Amino acid sequence: MDPLTLLREYTIRNALDKIVRVNDEFRFGTDYSFPATIETAYRSKHVQQTRRYTLETLVHFITNPHLKHTDYIQNARALRIPAVTLPDRKPLLDYLTGKVQSSDSILPLDFPNINPQITNLDRNVQNDASHAVGLESENKAIELIMAKEKPIKDRETMLVFKKRDFIVC
Repeated sequence: MDPLTLLREYTIRNALDKIVRVNDEFRFGTDYSFPATIETAYRSKHVQQTRRYTLETLVHFITNPHLKHTDYIQNARALRIPAVTLPDRKPLLDYLTGKVQSSDSILPLDFPNINPQITNLDRNVQNDASHAVGLESENKAIELIMAKEKPIKDRETMLVFKKRDFIVC
């Protein structure tokens, strides 16, 4: 689950008190944990460079919706948190509180594909099988390298010359 959707669900359920910051991450109850600086799918439309809001910014915004914009900006600066822009405040608040279902400012994030049908037991079997195959191919690779590799010469072998004597009389 992405952090924006999770934050929206907690806001709609009025469970913002269950979002706790521990060091550099936010914990949503005991279920989910995200880094504070992770970018969310919500982007600012009104900034020259289109940027996404971080989870830290959105949590600070949704926990302080009662502040006037100038007070909110000062509070965010004091905490060294990027602030939500004035034109984004109303649409973002409407989305997070559930007044609107979607927004044009939401661009989906690319998360790695996870196949939920693979169970832990299946993963262990796959890991064991791939590990055994990996050992065989690793041994073959080492043999190929050793066959093509030139013999290593250290300092002593470089000074040895067959059929020559360097004894000075």
